[in-house]
Amino acid sequence: MKKVMSRYIFVELIAPFILSLSILTFILFLGKMLKLVEIVVNQGVSIGDILKLIGYILPSSLIYTIPMAVLFSVLLAFGRLSVDREIIALKSSGISLVQMTPPVFTLSIFAYLITTFLSIYALPWGNYSLKKHLFEIAQKKASVGIKERVFNDVFEGVVIYVNKISSSGEGMEGILVSDRSKMEESSTIIAKRGQIFSNPELLTITLRLTDGILCQEGKDFKSFQKMDFEIYDLKLQLKNTLKKSSKKFREMWLEELKHKINDLKAANLNYTSPLVTLYKKFSIPFACLIFGLIGVPLGVQANPSEKFRGFILGLGAILVYYILLISGEALSESKIVSPLIGMWFPNSVFLLAGIYFLIMTNHEKQIKALAWLNRKITEAGYYFKSTINRG
Repeated sequence: MKKVMSRYIFVELIAPFILSLSILTFILFLGKMLKLVEIVVNQGVSIGDILKLIGYILPSSLIYTIPMAVLFSVLLAFGRLSVDREIIALKSSGISLVQMTPPVFTLSIFAYLITTFLSIYALPWGNYSLKKHLFEIAQKKASVGIKERVFNDVFEGVVIYVNKISSSGEGMEGILVSDRSKMEESSTIIAKRGQIFSNPELLTITLRLTDGILCQEGKDFKSFQKMDFEIYDLKLQLKNTLKKSSKKFREMWLEELKHKINDLKAANLNYTSPLVTLYKKFSIPFACLIFGLIGVPLGVQANPSEKFRGFILGLGAILVYYILLISGEALSESKIVSPLIGMWFPNSVFLLAGIYFLIMTNHEKQIKALAWLNRKITEAGYYFKSTINRG
């Protein structure tokens, strides 16, 4: 009987989980993609580049949407069972609410393992690969965008004039460069030949000039230097693109983060940010287990007259959880609390609340906090309906 019941509940969870995951990921993914629309439109990228960008962005969306999908799937499944009186029927058969939870924890554990993998491996890979790919797109545009006998200003603080570009597009002849990227001095460079090199790993672009003259003038116009060179490398920075060549903490692998923390600690420097990132990699996936636990008592709050009550409570739970998570991160970065407490406090609060709610609901006792919320939701519903009717 219990095996049949567990299989039945697990099947009830799958469809809402897939549907919730798809909708939530699309919504969150769409918000992130809007930031790239300008780059995509301006750079004229190919379909292959767009698909790569989507693949790189997905992990950063999924680590948040999978825990939320677990909660919504539990709410929807147990909400339907409650509305259709199947929860009452199962209890009448001697099966308690706690005995109905194994399928929920099976789904939660599966989601936890997937999210942990994404957080530890896929997220840093996606973040850094996205950064590299955007650089490559911008670098291609910059190389192609340099035109003959035109003042090209695609680089930050640098204007380049090229008399002739080879048919292959790689070599340039008759080059004039006006470099105003440094505040303390300005430079004018004239060279016979030049070539652009890029390093996707370091995210740098270099203009290598040969056989030329470099003239430097101080900011106060009192100092002046002139020198001849055979080879001169000028570092270039693309406009409105990547500013830093070093990896950010969210782009580092687990071992890189640990080494970074140890290096900063040994140098007696602030290592709070990488430590917060490290704890966050494990605390967010753990939310799958927490949301699965708290979803059961919230889901059974539904009744035939108000089918979406558990769903509304779930939205509130997600909102509170991520407010606590963001607040904990901010407090940790400000060194008001330790990163361990800041990143695990939301999980601790929801774990205790989930256990308490489940025990009280299992014994069919009233949960005062939920009863108060139910009253407020009911009042808000009546007010909303009356407002519509008056309108």
